[in-house]
Amino acid sequence: MSKDTTLDTLKEALTGAGLSETEIRVFTFLLQHEAGLRVSDIARRTRLNRTTLYGILNSLTEKGIVTSSEERGVLRFQSIHPRSLVDYLERAQERLARNAKKVADIIPDITRIREQEEQYRPKMRFFDGSEGIKQAYEDLVRENKEKLVYGFTGIHAIYNLMGMDWIDYILKRRPSAGVKWLALAVDSAKSREMSVYDKEQLRVTKFLPKEFDFDIELAAYDDKMFIVSYAEDHPWAMIITDQRIADTIKALFRYIDSTLPEKTT
Repeated sequence: MSKDTTLDTLKEALTGAGLSETEIRVFTFLLQHEAGLRVSDIARRTRLNRTTLYGILNSLTEKGIVTSSEERGVLRFQSIHPRSLVDYLERAQERLARNAKKVADIIPDITRIREQEEQYRPKMRFFDGSEGIKQAYEDLVRENKEKLVYGFTGIHAIYNLMGMDWIDYILKRRPSAGVKWLALAVDSAKSREMSVYDKEQLRVTKFLPKEFDFDIELAAYDDKMFIVSYAEDHPWAMIITDQRIADTIKALFRYIDSTLPEKTT
């Protein structure tokens, strides 16, 4: 494995353990040097100013993955041995799992407080970029009480932007959660290819006439309207919570659906 590949794998693991980008930069630099290093050397090689660097080194020291020692009146910093890194990551993972469990236990209380404090008005949440789109999809799967989605979908646009790893994930995640997708899809080669797997992916697909093409997704579930733009220069998603808007989208879907023939291959 090349040095770059090794460092990329390490950075990914450290990010998952909660380290910031600058903490990772400093720690991975120290990890490559067996001897303790002076702050001036670390600052020069990582291109961080001393004030910022001292804060990062203190943080890494508190996390237990960097130690300091004084030699001839000069403070030097050193990372833990690479073999100890696995233990640290395992402890961090256990800590994250415990925190996730604590948060999961209080989610109903937080939700109830929000509902009590807010007067009714349509709620709009904006999700920026492809990572934001992924979060919006999680709401569609996780917070879908009816377990049903009415969706106008440009499948080819999804593939162009989101990549196969995430698409494979969501096509397993949604059916495993029991959420059915009723789809009115742009008639494209990719849509036709996808529709072959309708049964196993808990989906019913019908195709819009070929002259109607779009690269967004418009859907409704429960009391929410779900919009995704797959524009390559600035993808985004929005969820609007309003019963009347959601019911209108569902009614529009049902009307158009009633005018279309059943899917043919």
